[in-house]
Amino acid sequence: MGSVQSEIKCPQCGGRMFTDYYYKTDEEYRFCSCCGKYESWTLVRDDCGKIVLKKNGKVKYTHINRKGYGCACLAFSDGVSQVHHFSSPVRKKDKDEFFRILDSTGIDKEKCYLLKWDAVSKSVVSIYGQIPKYEEE
Repeated sequence: MGSVQSEIKCPQCGGRMFTDYYYKTDEEYRFCSCCGKYESWTLVRDDCGKIVLKKNGKVKYTHINRKGYGCACLAFSDGVSQVHHFSSPVRKKDKDEFFRILDSTGIDKEKCYLLKWDAVSKSVVSIYGQIPKYEEE
């Protein structure tokens, strides 16, 4: 399976949104590394894995569009990093867990961040670290 990966400007926060388009199936996944917005278009399949068609004979897709509430990025000393998005507003429990992990061995604190979406100002706020910037070419 082949895909084309790129970055676009996030429609929610204007930040860096990663896109992964699978050209053989016409499926697409999008994820903002700033506000955590997630969107996908995936094929609908039946119980046997066969692609479901609409009455007009065209392929049927499921579209998921989730609002972003924030992101946490944990970067490790070996160069690997993980980005987690929140499906609800960032809680004290989330912050406490992030800072607990941040104090672990093998974490590159300079590259880590914890961000939340502020619904009032409609912007991403940094709790820890730098907000990734989207740079238009």
